[in-house]
Amino acid sequence: MENEYTHIEKYEDSRAYREEYRDGILALMARRAKELEAERRKKVTPESMKENKEAYRAEFKKLLGWPLTESYPTDLPEVRFFEEPIEGAQAVVRRTKIRLFDELWLYGLLFVPYDMKAGEKLPGIISQHGGLGTPELCSGLTGDSANYNDMTSRILSHRAVVFAPQLLIWKKEDGEPDFDRAHIDQQLKMMGSSITAIEVFGIMRAIDYLQSRPDVDENRIGMVGLSYGGFYTLHAAAADPRIKAAISSCAYNDCTTFHINDWTFPQAAYTLLDAEIAGLVAPRALVLEAGDHDQLFDPKGAEKEFVFTRAFYAAEGAEDKVLLNVFDGPHELYKGSEDMDFFFANL
Repeated sequence: MENEYTHIEKYEDSRAYREEYRDGILALMARRAKELEAERRKKVTPESMKENKEAYRAEFKKLLGWPLTESYPTDLPEVRFFEEPIEGAQAVVRRTKIRLFDELWLYGLLFVPYDMKAGEKLPGIISQHGGLGTPELCSGLTGDSANYNDMTSRILSHRAVVFAPQLLIWKKEDGEPDFDRAHIDQQLKMMGSSITAIEVFGIMRAIDYLQSRPDVDENRIGMVGLSYGGFYTLHAAAADPRIKAAISSCAYNDCTTFHINDWTFPQAAYTLLDAEIAGLVAPRALVLEAGDHDQLFDPKGAEKEFVFTRAFYAAEGAEDKVLLNVFDGPHELYKGSEDMDFFFANL
C-alpha cells in the first residue's frame, strides 16, 4: 500500500526545491502560452478581423484602458509655443506643448520646413523616439542622433510637418527628472488605465493638432518610431485609423516569448498580440523593421508573427501594403531609403 513516503526524491539542499518550483512555473507558462496562441489563432482570423474591424479596435482600446475607452474629445486641444523658433537646416523648430488634460501637457518639438510656399499642404508626421530618448535626440539636435540614424531629418527631407513628442522614457541622468515608469504603469492599471493608454491618447491629440494646421494635409498623416517608439507607432496606428502609413522599427515581435512589463496587458493573449494588432492597421500601409543582429529582440519572433499579419492584409486585398524588413544591423532604424520611400508613397 502506498503512503506519503512511497516516492522520495533526494536533493542536496533546499535551493533545489526552489529551482524546481521556478522551472515548473516557467513550464506552466510556456504550455499555457501555446494553448492560448492556438485559441487566439482560431478566434481572431483574417476573415473575422475584416468583418469586425471596429469591434476588435474597441477591444484593443479596452485592453489598453482609459482614456481610450471614453468618448473621444470633439474639441481641438490647447497648444502653446515656447521660446523663439530655432532655425534648422531643414525646418523652423519650436518647443510646443499640447494640453491633454487639465493637469497634463504633452511636450514635443514641432518642425515646419523653412521654405513653405503659400497655400502649400504637406503630410503631418509623428516622429517618435524610443527608450532613454528625447525629441532632441531622435532629431539630431543634441549632436549625434545615435541609433535613430537621423530619423526626423530623413522624414523632413521628404517634406513634411513633423511633431516629435516626449514620452515618459527619457534617460534618467545628468539632472533629468526622475520617475519609475513601471510603478506608474502599475498604478494606472489599478485605475483601469495604463501608461500606454495615456501616451497613445496623447499622440492622437497631437494628430488632432496637426490636422488643424493650414499647412498640413489632414488626409496624409503618418508615424515613424524606433524601439519604444516602434511599439507606440504600432499601437497608435491600430487605435487611430487617421494614421495612413507607419514605420514600426525594432519592436514588433512574438510577445509570448519576449516581454516588457508595460507592453503587456491583462487578457491580451486571448485576443490581440502583435500579429493581430498589426492586423488592425490593415489595409493601411505598414512597415515592420527588425535588425538581424538586434541585441534586444530576436528577429525570428517578428518573422513568425508576420506570417499571420500578412494574412490579415491578404484578406483585405492589401498584401502589397505591408512589409517586414529584416535588415543587416543592430537595434536601430534601418539606414536604407526603401522603407521611408514606401512610407511616403503610401501616405
